[in-house]
Amino acid sequence: MKADVVLFNPPFYRFLGSHNNKAPISLCYLSRILENHGVKHCVYNADATDSTIHWNLRFLFDNFQTYIDAVDGKGSLYGEVLENLMSMEPKTVIIMGADPLVPTKDWGNPFIAAHFAGQLRKLGVFTIGIGPYFSLDHNRFIDDFDCLLDGEPSETILRAIQDKPSGQVEAKRISTEITPCFDHLFPQGQTSNALFTSFGCFEKCGFCVAGQTYSKMGGGVRFVSDEVLVQDILSRPHGGLYLHDLNFGIYSEKTLRHRVELFERYDIPKNYSFAVDIRIDGMDEAKLALMKRMNITHVKLGIEGLSDAILASYQKNQTVQDVVEKIRLIKTFGIKIVAYLLLGGDGGDLVDHEATIAMVRELEPDFVVPNVWAYDIRYDYRYDTQFSPVALERWHIDKEIYYKYLELQNEFNPTLGKLFAHD
Repeated sequence: MKADVVLFNPPFYRFLGSHNNKAPISLCYLSRILENHGVKHCVYNADATDSTIHWNLRFLFDNFQTYIDAVDGKGSLYGEVLENLMSMEPKTVIIMGADPLVPTKDWGNPFIAAHFAGQLRKLGVFTIGIGPYFSLDHNRFIDDFDCLLDGEPSETILRAIQDKPSGQVEAKRISTEITPCFDHLFPQGQTSNALFTSFGCFEKCGFCVAGQTYSKMGGGVRFVSDEVLVQDILSRPHGGLYLHDLNFGIYSEKTLRHRVELFERYDIPKNYSFAVDIRIDGMDEAKLALMKRMNITHVKLGIEGLSDAILASYQKNQTVQDVVEKIRLIKTFGIKIVAYLLLGGDGGDLVDHEATIAMVRELEPDFVVPNVWAYDIRYDYRYDTQFSPVALERWHIDKEIYYKYLELQNEFNPTLGKLFAHD
């Protein structure tokens, strides 16, 4: 495969001994823009492999040293990936250091991306960086790339490729009238089930990189039109889709009903099921009934903590009683719950871990994700992931406590896939 422009997602989980076969959605939006303008390109996801299982978090946590080495620029994987990339003979490489559209932080590392940029520049390739950390902490990375793109994936990329500017390129918002393109993915066989219905977030939760990015960028929440949304869905293979909408659940019943009726006109609930991120402060029986009609089978719920003090410190607009009541309500509709917990951070010392673990067992969500507070740019976040022993130590949490949280998990992670049992 030859390409003048390579949209490049560097390895992340592969440096930990695993992989991520999800197509990098921001790069796929950029692919659509380049496709529309006749630019020869490919989307190279260097984190994808042919594997059909994933190691569990315990394995990744216990074997974290290879990731630390990668952030320090070490490891043979750098050479392997660069060999693949340079065989495409690119003139320009857009390097993603975490996805600017996806609030899930463990998608990419900006320091790893910067190492690749440095090596590509030595080989005469023009490098463009895109990602939330390049916007929030741009002074740290400005010298590593030929230029950095602020904001969401947008048509600014065309000027960057043609004019080859230096330094920071101002933020632009993504068009709400385009759909991602998956026709130029390498390697093939990647999962393309991420679907965006809006861009932006109404809330500014203290731990969320997406919230910080949108706060800096401005422009509020912008919605994909009905026509484009339906077009995007119907272009995907039948099955499960992950509906990205940072504000889902707080919309009015009228707005949600419109969405459900729109989908039903095109028989979408008969052919597709959906997982969504929801906020509990807007959930009620009427909305859950509509979600059931829409064929939402999984909700990803940010519980974060199970004490009112810790919830207040995380700037969450909810109480423990709210969490308990809404989980019970969601269960009555037969919708599965993926519950997220947050360990550490500001106010993290307020947590009674044993009590939290006991309460989670009582609530019985279908899957539990214990995330370490990570990527806080006030600290040295080089080696951060949401399962990082380095970040865990920063917040003075013993690893035996973390292991107890991991014991809450079963062996299927709806975000990544099947897990390999590892004691």
